[in-house]
Amino acid sequence: MALVLAPGLVLRLVTGRIPSRRTCLVAQVLGTRHLIQAAATAVAPRPEVFAIGGRVDAVHAASMLLAAVRPAERRAALADAVVETALAAAGPLACPVLVPGQASRVLRRN
Repeated sequence: MALVLAPGLVLRLVTGRIPSRRTCLVAQVLGTRHLIQAAATAVAPRPEVFAIGGRVDAVHAASMLLAAVRPAERRAALADAVVETALAAAGPLACPVLVPGQASRVLRRN
């Protein structure tokens, strides 16, 4: 939500620099993507939704590593890559069906 409402502040806190308008716009777009993904997951918390979200986060992390090639964007891109990697890993863990020990209970209910 912060990236959508105050991208300049968030980026300045992460990088220590005043971001360009372009960088703020990209951050807003990516923040909006996060909100849409979170809403989709909340509406349909099924394994396939978590899996798709994890893949999207992994692709996002990889793209940030490519963006880190540019020195001006490196710090923000690497910070975002770390966050996206964590989200990609956490997605499957958050899905009740995929958590060890939970699958059998979910299957018994159905």
